Amino acid sequence: MMQLPQTVIIDLGNGSETLGSEFTLGADIRIASEDTQVSFNHCRYGLVPAAGGMSMLTTLVAPVFARSWVLSGNIVEADTLIQSGFLRETYNKTNRSEVIEKMLTQISKIAPIQRIQAKLGLFESLRSQFENGIIMDRKVAKASMVSEDWRNKRSEETHTEFMPAKSMSYAVKLSLIKNDESPTLEH
Repeated sequence: MMQLPQTVIIDLGNGSETLGSEFTLGADIRIASEDTQVSFNHCRYGLVPAAGGMSMLTTLVAPVFARSWVLSGNIVEADTLIQSGFLRETYNKTNRSEVIEKMLTQISKIAPIQRIQAKLGLFESLRSQFENGIIMDRKVAKASMVSEDWRNKRSEETHTEFMPAKSMSYAVKLSLIKNDESPTLEH
C-alpha cells in the first residue's frame, strides 16, 4: 500500500486487533470511530506482529507507543491513537460521511502528479528502515514459530500454557543467527 501511487485511506471503524491492526499500517491516512479500540495483541495468541507490526509501527509512531502496544497487547483507545499520530481523526455516528467527504475533497484539490511524487518521496526517505525492519520481522517470526504456541491458543480461552522461554532458547538463537537474506560465499 505504501508503494502504490494512490493515497490509501483506511477506516478502522470500531477497531481491529492482530493482523487487522497490522494491515492498517500500510495506509497513508487512518480514520476511525471515536469509540475505536485497536490492539496489537499477537503475543496473546503465540504470534508476533511480523507483517510489519514491529518495523512499520515504529516508523509511524514513537517507539514508546509501539513498544507499549505490542508488548502489553492492551486495547488502545482513540484518544491515544490520535495523540500518537496513528489516526488522523475520528468521527461519531452522525458525522462519519462528513468527515470522509471533507478529507476526500481536500485530497482531490491536490495536484495528482505532485501528490504521487510526494508520496514516493515520503516512502523513499524511510525505505532502508522499512527494508531492514522487514528482514528482522522475518527472523523474529521464524524464531517465534519454533514454539508452536500459535497452535495452542484459542480466542475464547482465558489462559493457555505457552512454552517456557528457557525451553526453546537454543532453537531461537539458531533461528535468529541464520540469515536467509544475506548472500553466501561459495568457494
